[in-house]
Amino acid sequence: MAGGAVLGALISLVGALIAAAVAVYGVASGDDRDAPPESTPNAGASGPAGATPMPNASATSPATPGPAATPVTPPVSSATAPSIGEVRWSGEVRFATLGVDLDTVPPTVQRYSSTDDDLNRDSANADGALHASWGQIALWPGPGEPTRQQCADRVSTHGAERVHIPIDRIGCLTTNKDRVAMFKVTRYPDDSFQVTARVTVWNTPEDS
Repeated sequence: MAGGAVLGALISLVGALIAAAVAVYGVASGDDRDAPPESTPNAGASGPAGATPMPNASATSPATPGPAATPVTPPVSSATAPSIGEVRWSGEVRFATLGVDLDTVPPTVQRYSSTDDDLNRDSANADGALHASWGQIALWPGPGEPTRQQCADRVSTHGAERVHIPIDRIGCLTTNKDRVAMFKVTRYPDDSFQVTARVTVWNTPEDS
């Protein structure tokens, strides 16, 4: 009887140990099933899960253009002062004994006796001289047409009050107001004192 009692006690102990082990395993397994799954963070999201990422404003907004630069236009002078050596007037004139005033623009052919004439013809002879009323006159030897300075130099070195200028030849002249003029005779009528010439008048330093 004694041996049976011990065996029964051992069997009961083993059963209790097995039941305890089963209970412990069940608790551990239940805890693992109830734990929430680990969430994997979205590496590209900075807000809460499920939220749509906001676009970068600096990358998507169009650049706002700055104000357009206004070109600066330099002021334009309304009048340019004439310079010495610049042609003051050029064209054809026809005059006779009363002469022509070459200081006006255009030159003024005198209709009455005047002290303003610069050049006249006081002889009807074919080889008659032209008369410089106030300045001096000189024949340009050529070739070609002289510049203002060449004309001035020619008058300075060969000038006279009266000089014959043949047809198609050039004469140089200084006027009442010290302007320099060049003229080319194109016609001497046989029956009058008239002279037809192509004239160029240059500015003086006072005109500039």
